[in-house]
Amino acid sequence: MIRVPLLAFALVATAVAQVAKPCTAVGKDRWEVKTSAPLAAARPRALAFADFAQWPAPADPASLRTARTRSAAAVGGLHEGDLVSLTGWTRLLATSSDDCDFHIEVEAAAAGAGGAIIVEIPQPDAQHVADAALGAQLGSARRQLLAALNIKGAPSLRGNLIGKAYMTATGALFFDAWHYPACAKRGKQQAKLGAALTCWEIHPVISVAFAPRPAS
Repeated sequence: MIRVPLLAFALVATAVAQVAKPCTAVGKDRWEVKTSAPLAAARPRALAFADFAQWPAPADPASLRTARTRSAAAVGGLHEGDLVSLTGWTRLLATSSDDCDFHIEVEAAAAGAGGAIIVEIPQPDAQHVADAALGAQLGSARRQLLAALNIKGAPSLRGNLIGKAYMTATGALFFDAWHYPACAKRGKQQAKLGAALTCWEIHPVISVAFAPRPAS
């Protein structure tokens, strides 16, 4: 009997065929923070999806809207910039038109509209990311993700809906203060996937990998 690797079943992007045009826009809102390397750590702190979705806002959300440095406020023993990981079902991958990020929506379930946690991988070139070493990590993460999900070219602006890809994203904890408290509006296809559950993100994501699927 020929055995097909389990990974092969996860490589299906059920997709939106439209492909985004090359993106050149550079972000403005807290861009220095969004493109800063995660704080050094021996290993990332793994965050459970349910906990991450209910993570409270920092004590200083209003001041963070224009802050060029990470928040010093601790939330649940963590700070912005700490190295964390999130495992869940990757349901959508899009190109953000305003800054060229790969916008990834991660959900607790493989189907339905239960709502998402957003994680993002910035465009890795020097125009977007000043740190060359970080840029190399981001470029590798983006290539790995596209190859794993069998997406040719850049993801569409509206977003490619993804099949059953259970993955772990690792990177820096970040609070999207610009959209707070209207966090729910950040989802790309809310009718199908539900709203964003929190303004907390992983941004930048420095690595993505398939994870063992939970028992059904």
